[in-house]
Parts: sequence; C-alpha cells; structure tokens
Amino acid sequence: MSTVFYLVTVLAVLVGCCELIGATYVVGWPAIKRPVTIHRNNVVVVDKRLYFPTAGKIKGFRFYSGAIGNAEIQIWRPQRGADGEPTCTMQYIDNRQLFINNNNQVGKAMYLSLRSPLNVQCGDLLGLEITSDVLVSPITFTMEDGPQYHCVKSFWRGISLRGKTYELTDKFNSKPSRKYSLVAVYDEATPLAIGWVPIKRPYVDTSTARTYVDKRMKFEANGEVVGWQFHAKAVGIVFFQVWRPTKYGPCSFRLIGQTRYESKAGQLGIKQVLLEGDERIKVKAGDVIGWRNPGKGVISGWWTYGEQQQCFLKQKFTPVGQLFHLRDTMTYKPNRKYSLRAKFQSCSASRG
Repeated sequence: MSTVFYLVTVLAVLVGCCELIGATYVVGWPAIKRPVTIHRNNVVVVDKRLYFPTAGKIKGFRFYSGAIGNAEIQIWRPQRGADGEPTCTMQYIDNRQLFINNNNQVGKAMYLSLRSPLNVQCGDLLGLEITSDVLVSPITFTMEDGPQYHCVKSFWRGISLRGKTYELTDKFNSKPSRKYSLVAVYDEATPLAIGWVPIKRPYVDTSTARTYVDKRMKFEANGEVVGWQFHAKAVGIVFFQVWRPTKYGPCSFRLIGQTRYESKAGQLGIKQVLLEGDERIKVKAGDVIGWRNPGKGVISGWWTYGEQQQCFLKQKFTPVGQLFHLRDTMTYKPNRKYSLRAKFQSCSASRG
C-alpha cells in the first residue's frame, strides 16, 4: 500500500489522499461535498490508506459539513503484519471533538483549528467516530461497492479508551468502499541529521569515477531520507546514496537509493536539497550513507592519517539495487570526513 504526495501551493485544492505544502502535510480525502450523511452512530471507521508519512503535530482539520451532528476525529496506531501492512488490531491514541450545532454551519467546507495540537507518529492512521444521537454524520461521505480499506468497530457511547488496543473488524455490512470529506493538516517533526556537519573543508577529490561509503554515517532506525545537506566546493555532478550492508564482507553493499545533484558555477557553498514524495529514500536500521562522483569530486572534505572508515569503488555507474564489493585499502590519508549529511525521519512503519 502506498501513499501519494502532490506538490502544491498553499492555495491549491486537494487532489488526492495526501499532499505536501512546504513543511506542512495534509492527510485525508478532499473536503468537498459528497452525497451521503446517513450513518450509524458510535461506530469507529479507520481508513488504512490515510496514514501519516512522518511524525508531527496536527494543527487542524478541514471537512465538509453535511448535517447538524457530532463526531470524534481520532488517531489510531495499527499493529503490522508480516508484510508490513497495517492490520485491524490498533491502539487508540487520541481524539478531538467536532460539533455542528446550527444550520448556518451546514453545507460548506470548514476548518477546525486546534488549540492543543495532536501528536502523531509516522504510520498512525486517521479515523472517525460519529457520536450524534441521531443516525447522521456531520461530515459528508461516499459509499460504493468495491474494495474495503477500513477497519470498523461499534462502541457504545464512545467508551474507547486512549492507549488501549482494540480488535477492529474489516467487514462493512454494505458498500464498503468509502471516502469521508475529512483532512488532517499537520506540521512534520524536525528531521534528524545523519552524517558530518556541512561546513567548508579544505580538500576536494581530484580523482574521477569514485564511489565512497562511510560506515560511521549509519541510520539507527527505519525511516526515510527527506533531504541532503552538504558543502559544494567544486562544479560537477554528485549522487548522494544510501547503501545496505550484506553478509558478503565488511565492504560489500547493495545500493538502495540515490539523489542526483549538479553543482554549477556561482552556486557553490553550503547547500540543501529537499526530497518530496517518491524522491524520498526508504531506509532500514543499519543502512549507511555514501556518494558517487562520476567525474571529479564536488563536496569538500578533510583527511589525515589514521583508521580508515570508508569503503570505495572506482566505477562510473552504480545502478540502484545492485550488489557491489567495494575496497577498504585507501593508501593516502584514509581517515576522512566529508561535508555531507542526510535529513532523516524515523518511522517504524517504513519497510525500506
């Protein structure tokens, strides 16, 4: 199961389940008018497609109001199966109340701003419980025949308890393919930095077609590379890479993903590249950072004599997914630091 991201401006209309607005994400289905409001009350509906791709804080909800009524907008944390996909065994995390009290609030797109933000972790899911006394939903939705992506459970008078794990079911009685006009707006947490501080260092590689892997620049958890920071000292092309160790030796790695960057004249110095959607690189704990120079080096470095921590390879092309046996026999000042680090969001839900 994958989540789709769309790069838009702040004024853009939602066009899918998830999009990116600078450092702010929206997760949900577009807050547009949909035809259905009749709904069983005290039933929790959790959509497994609507997961939070990073940790962060929800600051509000967009929704389309279709009727007078009440609801709880909820956050659930699923257990995951052997395939890494969410199951319907879930921990109830938190909620915020939604009240539509008069007809002036009905029939329009609205925004609920939260005084107290909701904290979410990567992989958490968005859910909804209709708490009205009548069988009506204040949020419009569609219901069709087709595949079901929801987990559901009936609670009497909202007795679900924060922090408790529940067994939900994956069975709707009818028309199980549903979309609710509800969107969570949240700011992602500040990414971690993995690597060396991107400061100006005195040297740059003059040899060509070199790949380096620094075993000290290791990811300690599953997650995603969401950007790169570095010091560009020379003009040229560089590929920032993620490598996965293998059982075949200390310098045997499989290339997991890479980002191409071209350094141009007049644009040298400390730089940052932010990755969006499918550009992001999924990593597993134990993966390490590397880079490839098709020509001469681009990023600055510092090196001296001492213990060697990099593996290296003289090869112009390194296709993603391929296994490589690198070398660990640098002859000149092998103790090196290069001005490169990854911006990293940890996520236990990421399978790499």
